[in-house]
Amino acid sequence: MRWPMSSARSYLSRVLPRSWWLLALALGLASPASAQAPGTWAPMADLNQARAEHTATLLANGTVLIAGGRDAADQPLASAEIYDPATGGYTLLASPLPAPVWGHTAIRLNDGTVLIAGGQRGARYRRAAQLFDPATDTFTALGPMSTPRGRHTATLLRDGRVVVIGGTDGVKPLASLEIYDPTTRTFSLAPSALAVVRQDHTTTLLPDGRILVVGGSNASGALDSAEIYDPTAGTVSPAAPLNVPRTLASAALLLDGTVLVAGGQTTSEDLDSAEVYDAATNTFAWLPAAMGTARSGHLGVQLLHNGKVLISGGTSGGQLVANAEVYDPITGAFQPVDSPGTARRLFGANFFEVPYTGILLASGGFDGSDQPLASSEVFFYPTLRSDKPDYAPGETVTLMGEGWRPNETIAINIRESSGDPDTNLTATAGATGAFSNSEFQMNLLDRGVKFTATARGLTSGWTAQAKFTDAITSTLDQCKDDTNNDDLKDPCVWQNGSINPGDSAYHEGDSVAFRIWLDGLNPGSTHTVTIRYDFTKQTSGGVIVLGYDFLTHPDATETATSQRCNNIPGGVGVTGTTCLGMSGPDTVAIPSDAFTFSSLSAPNAALSGQAVSSRETAGRQVVIFGGTFTSPFISSIGKDGNPNTDSDSRSQVTLTFTVGSGSAAACTTQGQTTTCAVNILFGGHLAKGTADASGWGTGRGASSFPGASISMRMHSVDGNSSGAVNRSIQSAAVLAPAQGHIIVDKVTSPSGDPTSFSFSTTGTGYASFSLTDAATPNGQTLSPGAYSVSEAIPAGWVLTGLSCASSLGTSTFTTTAPPVAGPGTATASITLAAGDTVTCTFTDTKRGQIVVDKVTSPSGDPTSFSFSTTGTGYASFSLTDAATPNGQTLSPGAYSVSEAIPAGWVLTGLSCVSSLGTSTFTTTAPPVAGPGTATASITLAANDTVTCTFTDTKQVGHIIIAKRTIPPGATTPFAFTTTGPGGYTNTFTLTDGGSNDQTLAPGSYSVSETVPMDWIATLSCSGPATSSFPTAAPPVTGPGTATASITLAADDTVTCTFTNTGVSQPPPEPEPQDPIITTVSCNPPTVQVNQPTTCTATVSQVVVGTPITTPTGIARFFADASTTAFATCTLRATATTGVANCSVAYRTSTVGAHNITARYPGDSTHEASTTLTPFPVTVVPAVPGLGL
Repeated sequence: MRWPMSSARSYLSRVLPRSWWLLALALGLASPASAQAPGTWAPMADLNQARAEHTATLLANGTVLIAGGRDAADQPLASAEIYDPATGGYTLLASPLPAPVWGHTAIRLNDGTVLIAGGQRGARYRRAAQLFDPATDTFTALGPMSTPRGRHTATLLRDGRVVVIGGTDGVKPLASLEIYDPTTRTFSLAPSALAVVRQDHTTTLLPDGRILVVGGSNASGALDSAEIYDPTAGTVSPAAPLNVPRTLASAALLLDGTVLVAGGQTTSEDLDSAEVYDAATNTFAWLPAAMGTARSGHLGVQLLHNGKVLISGGTSGGQLVANAEVYDPITGAFQPVDSPGTARRLFGANFFEVPYTGILLASGGFDGSDQPLASSEVFFYPTLRSDKPDYAPGETVTLMGEGWRPNETIAINIRESSGDPDTNLTATAGATGAFSNSEFQMNLLDRGVKFTATARGLTSGWTAQAKFTDAITSTLDQCKDDTNNDDLKDPCVWQNGSINPGDSAYHEGDSVAFRIWLDGLNPGSTHTVTIRYDFTKQTSGGVIVLGYDFLTHPDATETATSQRCNNIPGGVGVTGTTCLGMSGPDTVAIPSDAFTFSSLSAPNAALSGQAVSSRETAGRQVVIFGGTFTSPFISSIGKDGNPNTDSDSRSQVTLTFTVGSGSAAACTTQGQTTTCAVNILFGGHLAKGTADASGWGTGRGASSFPGASISMRMHSVDGNSSGAVNRSIQSAAVLAPAQGHIIVDKVTSPSGDPTSFSFSTTGTGYASFSLTDAATPNGQTLSPGAYSVSEAIPAGWVLTGLSCASSLGTSTFTTTAPPVAGPGTATASITLAAGDTVTCTFTDTKRGQIVVDKVTSPSGDPTSFSFSTTGTGYASFSLTDAATPNGQTLSPGAYSVSEAIPAGWVLTGLSCVSSLGTSTFTTTAPPVAGPGTATASITLAANDTVTCTFTDTKQVGHIIIAKRTIPPGATTPFAFTTTGPGGYTNTFTLTDGGSNDQTLAPGSYSVSETVPMDWIATLSCSGPATSSFPTAAPPVTGPGTATASITLAADDTVTCTFTNTGVSQPPPEPEPQDPIITTVSCNPPTVQVNQPTTCTATVSQVVVGTPITTPTGIARFFADASTTAFATCTLRATATTGVANCSVAYRTSTVGAHNITARYPGDSTHEASTTLTPFPVTVVPAVPGLGL
């Protein structure tokens, strides 16, 4: 129920401020506009050029474009004029049409430009298309239509495109439809055509956005057939037939959504009948009342802001009809009105908007002699309109009218679709015939009610009707994802038009994001929204193809949620700032679709048993801001139509939600009324036409969907589908299933190694390959799915890195964990997602070598030296001097190798060298005496060989056995036997004056003489205190054994003299030994740390008698106060008799002066001697930069 406002606000009637005389002057009328009675004609200014079959188009600035037409010589006109109601005159434009034409169509586009299409030039029909830009008053030639055509229709679609239907190319009637896209300024043939070729038909845009095509003619004569073009689905389907064939009829949409088709002609006669098409029942119904005059080729238009239909002009029986009449939908009858001042046909006609409402301008046309006219005139009628088409609960409705009799009382009746009692108001027109009334206020409790207001002039008897609603503001936007026509995804841009090939990067398998805004909701109220989307459609060959197969989260492909507050459509009372403050998101899980295809035969047998649920992805949710989903939350997925059998079917789901309050729901308050908004987002998954488990089979995906487009529909709000909104994506805008890419890169260490690595693969279409480090990475384009790529790691290499990265983060993968030594295998297993690029890098490092060589002094010593190791894979080993060096191939890294130095040996050298100079190492500094350890610590680089040499010198001594007999010169051989470590010769013989000198390792030895009969042996040993040499108690009378037991220390010389005396003589006194002088010198006397100087010991006999003999044996060298010789050498005779010498090297790391002495232990004929005066050696620091 609606009610008038209280008496304090009861009658806010007012007149428009524009004075009647000003309006009259502006329109160029001969008498004031207020004096023009409703339903009458008045002459206007003449055109600059007489013309017929031209077009008259109201521009956005209120002026009228008069374009083209035919002149008196039957020539097409290139001229155009502008009628300005503010001046009441026509002005020729300086810019001509690029293509002169008549019989064309002209449509004002949403951007204010005017599209001129087709028409005729002489006997030829034109493909030409032209665009008028009112900003510059210029025409531009467009790319032509595919087909020449005239006697066609052009209709502006809801999404801003224009459909051109039928007509003739001059040879035959046409069935084709062409679509003009204002975003690309190009025409394209629609995928569907009319079932019946036709020309001179009518087209009407129905309230649901479809186009009703009625009648016309072809070679068979006038047609009774009708068809419906659905621009959302891109289909043409038959409508119910007319009751009588009609061509050159008129068709006008009435306020109740039905279509009045009036007059026209059959093949033989003009008609005075009319019928009404009802889309709800798909029927044409006769009007009981006939027109006053049978006519065809006439004007039949719904009077803007009135609701009646004006019928004017045309011909009847071949003669011009001079009268006019109106159809009144209130009475269902035709009524005569004033006749035009000039009878005319094929003239231009247009309405005006505020402040010139209630006026129709008729310009030019042919007169009764078929001569073009320059005259124009206007038809006056009363109007009724509301200040808004839709109101929130509690809002005040302002009703306004113009064109009534001055000071006339107007009765206003308001009828409600809810069935509540009517509301009756009155208003009084002012001096110009205009009124305004603001007595009606919306009820706070009603939603979705439609109102029809009827104004009746009590003086004029004229009526006018207007409609308005108390409905929820509802919008449906979709996200275009390609803003520069490169087929690459861009950030989401919301739009309410169709997604075309130029603004789509969507692939099969992607989800188109959708956004619903509902405004004008009461806080805390509960509502439902039903979403319906194209599921299947069959091709002409009966193949089932899928469009949207299920719903998803809005962010499944695009980041739509974060963009939800951008480009909020007009009519929604939410700003970007208040949008960001809305509560949410609240989500509800989308139920699984239980539908499974069944009982199908060829060509769809492969679909049998295929279920939607097996294609559905995880995380499917609908998102709401400003409210919460409430029980029952979301319905199960239903079907409109049977996908198994019907030519097309749709899926449907209903959401239930409760509105929030305050800023959380962007609520606003006007007076006592508070209304709020919610924002709902979801995605529509474009079915995949692939053969894998996620697809429906080749050719069955969204890019192959029959017809022009695939629709998502906000089907109803609270069960009311009157505000249903379709959003479509053209099939041609859906790209084939998005491929993915797998890229494999090969990296080696060292860089640039030429080794070729082989890779084996698994997965459909994934080819094996080989790579070197320098090669371009292997990239292959593949369908989404499971793949693997495995590297065969060669011997001598180790996989040290294997990583994969996903460009979108949508693919998954697992990899073998490094290190993996070759020969071996490393694998990356990849689940490749659509549109994603996975890059895997296999890094292999060439293994290095550590070689250890064993060197002994003396060379060839059989001693086995043990080496222990650290580091992954580095095995311990043993080496002798003669053994092949130990070489092991190892991964780059840290290692160590340590020698266990045996007792009796000293490490005298340890050095490492890198073949490439890329490895590093540190070593224990020699000397290191055994038992001990010497270590080389190595950081091994790739492909490098590090060779370390361990040099050990055996610590040896000497045992000298000298033989003396008394009397001297005996030739008897004396036999000796020995015991001790290997290397000591176990038997030898000596005669008088002979000696046996053997170099031996430190240890315990014994040497025994077999004393012959008649000899008595005595035994004496001498040597350093570091050795010991107890002897068997002599004398020993032969036969017997005299034994010397010796514990030989390193670097010592023990001399044992066995003296045998014949038993016939007394034992001789021991002969005196010759005295000795030992000196030492070093050259150079000054050296840097760790650098050698050569020290020479000279041993000289002091002459005390004859003969002079040269000292034999060894010399030992000592540094400073040390009692341990740092070196030993064997004396060599010099050129001077009685003088021997030998040399050693001395080096130290200690800076300063060091005293070097030499010691001679003596031999059988020479005394021991020690240097009396040490030789000073000065050690200085190393000089930088010399590499020392």
